[in-house]
Amino acid sequence: MKKAQVWSLDIIVGVTIFIIAIIIFYIYTINLSDEAESSSEDLSIDADFIASNILSEGSPSNWNKTNVLIPGILTGFEINQTKLDELYNLTYSNYPEGYRKVSSLIGNRFDFYFYFNNEMNILLPNGSTIIPDGIGKLYVNRTNLVELENPANIAKIERFTAYQKKPTKLTLIIWNK
Repeated sequence: MKKAQVWSLDIIVGVTIFIIAIIIFYIYTINLSDEAESSSEDLSIDADFIASNILSEGSPSNWNKTNVLIPGILTGFEINQTKLDELYNLTYSNYPEGYRKVSSLIGNRFDFYFYFNNEMNILLPNGSTIIPDGIGKLYVNRTNLVELENPANIAKIERFTAYQKKPTKLTLIIWNK
């Protein structure tokens, strides 16, 4: 064999391996972007579903911690303070088991946190300052979520309801890592 023949065979093998590597890389990156899109889409769908469950009367409509199937906080179209207190206590009693139970009852597969706008001064039964303004994952609040949790994907949904005959806004955030 001549030197030129060996050299051209090496080039053909090298280019073939390079092309195969490029094809594998493209297939891999396309699949990654599909996963990210489906994860974001899943979060958005779940956020809508969870907000609907929270802003419902719940099941049964006069639920308590022993018979709750869906822990909704409304009576009629207004926030019921007793149901809100029960949901708060159910979430934080025996943490993290209570949090996981509430997460499951509201149909959630991700971490969650929800709060109300400050103007209404909705009362949460939290004798401590651990959770100043909402219900959900412990130590998370409306200002420290990204720093504390470092989420891969976040979905935020806002819904309007009434509290003491005045309009108020619920903001629900769910995320995955």
